[in-house]
Amino acid sequence: MIYLRAQLTQKTPNKSLLAQLRAHLAAVGISPEETSPTDMESLDLLAQQALDGVDIPAQHPAFFYQLLVNPELRRAFLDALEALEQMNAGKSPLQPPPAPASLEFLTKVPPKPTIQWWRQQKWRVTWQQTAAQLQSIFFPPAALSAHRAVDPAGDAQYLLFRSQARVENQLLDVSLDAVYHPDENSLHLILSVGQSGVDAPLFVTLRWGDYEQTLPLSAQPLSFPPLPITDVLDVSGDHIIGPLHLQIDAAAPEA
Repeated sequence: MIYLRAQLTQKTPNKSLLAQLRAHLAAVGISPEETSPTDMESLDLLAQQALDGVDIPAQHPAFFYQLLVNPELRRAFLDALEALEQMNAGKSPLQPPPAPASLEFLTKVPPKPTIQWWRQQKWRVTWQQTAAQLQSIFFPPAALSAHRAVDPAGDAQYLLFRSQARVENQLLDVSLDAVYHPDENSLHLILSVGQSGVDAPLFVTLRWGDYEQTLPLSAQPLSFPPLPITDVLDVSGDHIIGPLHLQIDAAAPEA
C-alpha cells in the first residue's frame, strides 16, 4: 500500500516502470485499454482490496498501468481510497466483512466485434457472447462473484460486456447490462452506446435464445422489453442454453 501510494502521488510516472509494465502485459497477452474498470463501483472494489492488503501492482498490473498513465482515473482511485478509509474508520469492529467481489474483468478480454462496412452511412457491427461466457457471469465458481451489484431491493445487476468498435472514423463504445427482477423472474437488458463521429441513425438488434428485439437507438441508455429468465435457462435453472448476439446497424437493418 505504501508503494502504491508513492507511485500514484508522483508528479510524473516512472518511465522505466511503465516500460516494464508494458513488456509484462504484452508477454501475457493483456491489453490495458481493454481491462480498465468502467465505473465507480469497480474502482471501489479495487480500492477496498488495496486497503485489505492486496498487492495491486502485482495482482492487477493492467489496472496499475492505467492508474499511472491516466490522471483522471488515478485521481478517482485516490478519492475512492480516501472515502473508504474514512468510512471504514467509523465501522464497528464486530461488523462482518463484505463478501469477496470479483475483479475478473481485469483479465477477461471483451468480445471482439465483427464489422461489415458498405459505405460511410451504412455499416453493421456485431458482437457475440457464448453460452459458456454468459454462464461464467451469471453462475460463477463459488470462489468468485459475478460482475454484479445487489441492491437492497434484491435486484441483481450483471455487466454482460463492454467493448469498442471503430468503423473508419466512427467510434462506438458499447456496454450491455442485465438487471434481474425476482418479482417478475425476468431480465431487463440495458444498452449504453457512446458515439464519436457517427452521423447515421443507429438501430440495435439483440438475439438471445427465442428472444429477439430490434429497436432504434433513440434513447440513452436503451432499455429492451423484459426477457423471461426461463427463455435462456435449461430446465434445471442453472445453465445458460444459448449465445447472445448484439448487432448495431447504421441505417435500418434489412428484413
